[in-house]
Amino acid sequence: VSRCKRVICLARLGQLEEAHEAVRQLTEDFADDAETWSLAGRVEKERWLARWRTPGLEPAQLREAAANELASLQDAIDPYHQAFVTDPAAHYPGINSLTLHMVLKDLGGDVSATVVNNLAGGVLWAALSQQKRQPRDYWARATYAELCLLLNPKDAVMREYRAAVAAANRDWFALDSTRQT
Repeated sequence: VSRCKRVICLARLGQLEEAHEAVRQLTEDFADDAETWSLAGRVEKERWLARWRTPGLEPAQLREAAANELASLQDAIDPYHQAFVTDPAAHYPGINSLTLHMVLKDLGGDVSATVVNNLAGGVLWAALSQQKRQPRDYWARATYAELCLLLNPKDAVMREYRAAVAAANRDWFALDSTRQT
């Protein structure tokens, strides 16, 4: 637990190379732990973002810069995907893998339709199963809303995000986390 918290602190401090190395060691030591793989995905996603996000660039320039970092984006996808394979009930890494696959496709990368369809079905199952077990689970509702954002019409997206916000019960951290995503 303390090693995971160290990785989170390093990443939040912007020490992404140290976080990368520390989480790499964690994935070697705990290769069967979905949380560890999910943390690795989070670090790699931050590394990918840091490579191309430059203040002051126009949207088209940001898109071009992001498209130039497809290998780094794939480095972020892989651990999230591994986390979801390790624990298919873990909707958080599943939705992150799916979202990043969709971003990769949008940026011109090669993405398997089968993988996207399998992820979409898996995330749907994981999120709805968790909502069935715990109807007020904000994170399961937010995951389902994000899935709707990727795949469904606007009215369904709005309805599901409203339901997620209601389930958050003024948890501003959770709401801000979803906004950032």
